Amino acid sequence: MKKIEPLDIMRYYVTYRDTEKQILADIDSTNTILRENAYKKYVNQHMKIGRNFKSDTVHMVLAETKNYNGLGKVDIYELSKIYASKGLLNNRINNAIVAASKLLWLFNQEVIIMDNLNMKILKAKDYTSYISKWYKQFEIKEQEIIEVIDLYFKNIDSVMDQKWFRMRVFDQYLLTQKNA
Repeated sequence: MKKIEPLDIMRYYVTYRDTEKQILADIDSTNTILRENAYKKYVNQHMKIGRNFKSDTVHMVLAETKNYNGLGKVDIYELSKIYASKGLLNNRINNAIVAASKLLWLFNQEVIIMDNLNMKILKAKDYTSYISKWYKQFEIKEQEIIEVIDLYFKNIDSVMDQKWFRMRVFDQYLLTQKNA
């Protein structure tokens, strides 16, 4: 894999600053309209997973995801089954494994987001092998990410000091490997 560059940091930082920061703030809001609008923006525009769910299930999907996160679990297969058993999935969808990882991330930013392109890049066959391979590569690249942040972006935004931020930088970096 190529060396981490300042562009790799900025690629995610701009996404965070322009989109995810507000979504994360609004998703925990006590204001139902803000929370549901954040969900819709996240699933339909940002992550493009809205097709997995019935259109009238916003409140229920959020509630199920938040409740599941509250149990301290990160089994996206189980969460996908919960969506199915509650009748939240689009009738043409059997499971929402990728969507479950992306939705769980809204409430726990250290959840590894499953991405089909990154699964191919890491040659993973399922989420369990993906996590294992993802962490091995992240452990190699995390120090590079820290060094680039320290060298080029020190004191720009305290979010860059967060482990979850480095994890998302790595997610975005992996996507660039398909052309490497």
